[in-house]
Order: sequence, then structure tokens, then C-alpha cells
Amino acid sequence: MKNNVQQELPIVITPTSSTSMILKWAKGIFTPLALGFLIYFAWQSYDILATVIANAQPYFLIRAVFLLIMVHFVAPASVVMILKACGSSISYKFALNTHINRLPARYLPGGIWHTVGRTMDFYMHGIKPVHLTAFVLLENIMAVSTAFIIGGISVWYFRGITDIWGKIAVVGCLCSVLGLSLAPKILNWQILKSVYQVRYRFYLQTIAIYIPIWFLLTFAFITYLSAFPLALGEMSMLEVGGIYIFSWGIGLIAIFSPQGIGIFELVSGNMLTAFLSLSSIITLIAGFRVVTLIADITLWALSRMIDSANQFKFK
Repeated sequence: MKNNVQQELPIVITPTSSTSMILKWAKGIFTPLALGFLIYFAWQSYDILATVIANAQPYFLIRAVFLLIMVHFVAPASVVMILKACGSSISYKFALNTHINRLPARYLPGGIWHTVGRTMDFYMHGIKPVHLTAFVLLENIMAVSTAFIIGGISVWYFRGITDIWGKIAVVGCLCSVLGLSLAPKILNWQILKSVYQVRYRFYLQTIAIYIPIWFLLTFAFITYLSAFPLALGEMSMLEVGGIYIFSWGIGLIAIFSPQGIGIFELVSGNMLTAFLSLSSIITLIAGFRVVTLIADITLWALSRMIDSANQFKFK
């Protein structure tokens, strides 16, 4: 369902005055609605948050939040490059502002609304619907494929081909390499047609940008787990990082689970050999989503405060 909605959105919207009015109205209620669900999600996660805070070393949690905030300043660069690869152009500043302003939409039911919100903004900015279709497809393909390649190589190295997770990692890695290789050709054939062609220079640069994105996310996850002395056991940091990225990849392809909720925790919990029970480590890993929520709220609130201060200054 998630992929269908994301693929259809740019095709449904067409440059008409009625569409523009609907989009302006939708943008008006989108953020308040998203903010309401964000607050609800925070309230529902209160018990996990309380457990995390009570048993953690605060320094590591603060550093994890900081690293997650840094991710939000790198991610828009991939959006700029994907659109350039498809034949459109936006500034990094616009992509960053849109990314941050739409952060509350991550917590709307369904897990697709951050993408939907940004796509609406890009359309209102003048990006062609065909390019938006290619953008949504490529963004999802890039995230899944790079996760399986980076995480898959690590899991295969530490688990070996005889381990079931090692086998899945190898298959996922090979399929992802094939997918990244064929994606431009399929987009040129089915979406962009003869009018536009994927620009490989920007396509390869986009892949390169996902490396620091996954590095920051992995470092944040390891930092978060480091707040709990028994969480990591004697596992290598490289192995923990690979498990995190690989598990996210599994969660991303589980379209029946928005944002991989539950799937990511279950897979990574099974693979982490901690001095804790499976239920305990899964709950602990779920707490990382709460830390992510705190990072999202912090950055979004700071952005709102800066915008309000600038508006007040120019009045």
C-alpha cells in the first residue's frame, strides 16, 4: 500500500487551478494534523521513554540525539541529487526547509506522509509530475538497496554463508546491486520515456551521499546502545552497525509495517547477542525510535522558533 500511494501521487496531481487550491488547502491542515499525531505518538511511548531514561547513561542519549539531528542536514542533499538525476533542480536550502517542516508528518498513520508532504511542496515549487514519480521511486530504491549492500556485506562477513542471516544478507546484497544497476534503465523506459533520461553522474553521486547518511544513523544507534552497559555484550561495533543497517533494510521492504515498526526491532533483536532476554533487547531497541522522535521534535521546534524570530524581526 505504501509504495502504491507514493507512486501514484505525482501522477494524480496535474497543473490545474483546482488542483493548486486543493494542495494549498491540504498544506494548511497537514502540519497541525501531523503535529497532533506526533504528540500522541510521544505520549504512547512514554513508558518506553521512562525506562530508557531511568536505565541509561544520559551522555550517550544526548549524543545520539545530536547525531540523528545531523542526519537531517545530510538527507536533503540526496533529494537535490535525485531530482537533478531526473532532470529537475531545487536548491539545498529549499530541500532542507521542506524536509524539516514536514518532520511531524512522519508520525501520521501509514508512514508515507513525510514523502507525500515533501512531494506536494516540490510540485508547488514547479517540479514536473513525471520527475516526482521518478523521485519517489528512486528515493525508496536508494534507501533499501544501500541498506542491504552496506549492512548485507557486514552481516555476511561476521555471520558467514552458513548462517541463515548470512545467506539472506548475501541474497539481499546481490539483488540490491542488480536493482541499483537496472533502476535508471527501467525509469527511462517506463517513467521518463524519451523526453528525459536519468543523468548517471548525479545518480552515482546520490548513491555516494547515502554512505554518510547510513554512517551517521549507525553511529547514533551504537551510541544509543552504549548507554546501556549490557546491551552490546562483546560484539564488534562494525557487526552491530551492520546489523542495524541490514535490519532497517528488512523493515523498509515490509510494506505491511509502516516504517518497519516491529520488524526492525525483531530482526535486530534476534541478531544482537546481548546479555539480555529477547523481549528486553527488543524493548530497548524500540527505545531508539523514541530517541529519534526527540531528535525530530527538537529540530522541528528549533526551526519554528527561528522562522518566528525572523518574521518578528522584519515586521
